[in-house]
Amino acid sequence: MSGWYLQRVSIEGFRGINNEGAPLVLKLKPDCVNSISAPNGVGKTSIFDAIVYAITGRTPKLEDLPAAEKGPSYSDVPSQAHNARFPISTRLIVKFLHR
Repeated sequence: MSGWYLQRVSIEGFRGINNEGAPLVLKLKPDCVNSISAPNGVGKTSIFDAIVYAITGRTPKLEDLPAAEKGPSYSDVPSQAHNARFPISTRLIVKFLHR
């Protein structure tokens, strides 16, 4: 089957993945079904959001939050969300394979 296949994802400092200097790297097999399994609260949804943001430049689910749910430090641009004492830089690399 021809198309674009997600091959590799590297995430650093995005939402719940605060690992500055040590990116989370996921190597996926384009010819297989890939899954991510982990306990609740460790960042599975942040991985998905990072991939969506890398491809589209947006995080729609976060942009649509009601104002009451957005704290004073909220930013829907992940690289701008930071604490003044602990700035976070965001680095996302998504690699595709075309067959």
